Amino acid sequence: MQAAEQNMDSVVLVNLIEATVMFGNLVVKDVHAFVIKGGFECQEDLAASLVNLYAKCRDILSAREVFDSIHCKNVVLWTSMLNGYVECGCPDNATAMLDSMLCANVEPNKATVIAVISACANLGSANLGERVEEHVIAMGLQSDLQVSTGLIDMYCKCGSIQRARKIFDGVTCRDLAVWSSMINGYACNGQGSEAVTLFNEMQNGGVRLEAIVFTHVLTACNHSALIDEGLHCFHSMMVEYGIEPSTEHYMCMVDLLCKAGVVSCAMKFFKQMPVQMRKQVLAPLINAHSAHCADSSIEFVSEELLNMDSQNSGHCVLIPSCLGKCKKARNYRALIRKQGLVKEPGWSYIELGG
Repeated sequence: MQAAEQNMDSVVLVNLIEATVMFGNLVVKDVHAFVIKGGFECQEDLAASLVNLYAKCRDILSAREVFDSIHCKNVVLWTSMLNGYVECGCPDNATAMLDSMLCANVEPNKATVIAVISACANLGSANLGERVEEHVIAMGLQSDLQVSTGLIDMYCKCGSIQRARKIFDGVTCRDLAVWSSMINGYACNGQGSEAVTLFNEMQNGGVRLEAIVFTHVLTACNHSALIDEGLHCFHSMMVEYGIEPSTEHYMCMVDLLCKAGVVSCAMKFFKQMPVQMRKQVLAPLINAHSAHCADSSIEFVSEELLNMDSQNSGHCVLIPSCLGKCKKARNYRALIRKQGLVKEPGWSYIELGG
């Protein structure tokens, strides 16, 4: 297009920016420079696209620079920056961005609300969640399925399962996402029986089931030690609905059986799994053998670990402590160092004074 000396406009540049995301941060900056040279850097639609692009490339500082360079910001630009903070794992910045947006007398839209709900869910802050729900009601979005799904997920992650259920009960025409969010909420809050009951209601309601719903139900069975219900659900998923089990489904079942102390059954389950999925379920097996067994079958699991994915650090802490053999523990520590594995740190978030 440039060779043909055709004039560029903002529509062409927006499409160019959206196509750039697959090439990484270096090309993004080249396109950004091209936008500036063309004199389009002050256009809000282009600025919003650049903010989205930088955020997807995990360069939130550059995204903020683009955002700050625009003096008259519309709701699309504000929402792009807010959503960028959410995508980059900065939910506290996202909620602060909402306050700044309201102070600037810019009214949020549905996309803004959904992004803020996601930020509150990541923070686990029920207080912020209640404030956002007030905005939802004021905007008349309480009947929107996407917003309702987000609120259910948010309240469940904040531990406010009753508030989540109240929103769920208020949704008249529930889709798969609404059902799935509520079932997952029960699962994450250790209320397995309620999750299974709701799942049965969902089946009777004629909703088309997908793999993700079975993941949530099996997780609920796992957290609440519902062995019979878990086995029935897993069998039903394959036989009645023809859904091929994923790694997550196998992980739930192996972990469930291991926690129940049925290690031999878990091992049979493990050996029936596709080989490429076995590495993902080693952690519960190692823990179960450490707690319940001292036989040679742990050697089979340990050999699997010798070929573990170099990017997987999940077993780094478990291996030396669970094997109970000093020589093997030293060998595994050497393997961990050689492969450059690092245990990802956990983190906590504490809310003080609201």
